[in-house]
Amino acid sequence: MTIGGCGNGSTDSVVRHTSIPSVPPHQTTSTIESESPWCEPAPAKGDDLLEFTIDLEATRTELTIHYSVVNHHPTTVFAINRIQQDTGSASPRERHFVVPRADGVVEISQRAFVYRSPNCVVPRSVPLPLPLGKAVASGSTLRDTVHVALPLHIQHPEGPSAAQHLAQLFGPPYTVSFCLGISPTAAIDPADIDGETLYSGLALTPETVVCSTPQQLP
Repeated sequence: MTIGGCGNGSTDSVVRHTSIPSVPPHQTTSTIESESPWCEPAPAKGDDLLEFTIDLEATRTELTIHYSVVNHHPTTVFAINRIQQDTGSASPRERHFVVPRADGVVEISQRAFVYRSPNCVVPRSVPLPLPLGKAVASGSTLRDTVHVALPLHIQHPEGPSAAQHLAQLFGPPYTVSFCLGISPTAAIDPADIDGETLYSGLALTPETVVCSTPQQLP
């Protein structure tokens, strides 16, 4: 881990670069569970056959997350990393959610996002677009990057109304974890979208999620 000024000698920004292994996805104790707001992500199952690591680089205005997932399964899995609804990201490929959890961690994620309570769902005439995924063949590695604006702002699938049913977002400083959703199956025929081969028909429930170790940013 290194913490220091940018190369131009400015004291206006701080850079942090850390290799962080994955941990089991967020699970709660019964005490926190009873207090958890409706719109927090529901506990998900992990996967010991997926090797997940991230690198973080943070300035005062942006957090850059470089992540990799190695598939040790004998079959292909699908990373749920192409969110189809607008989350404010500069690039559609980097769309992500930012959600404060009751355990004090801010979860940044690309996932299907199952809520703790169906009461979180906002009635709408047109359903939210489902995420798409990229194939990760057996023995292969998927690498990607997500840029997140700082300071953090809540980005939730259900929009601004979800904030009243979430823990408060405190910081900076922030303690963050990056989580990636994984599907064991997908539709047979992928689509070519913006030069990428993407899959629909992902298994969204129950969710399989890999998450990085919570890490405090400067």
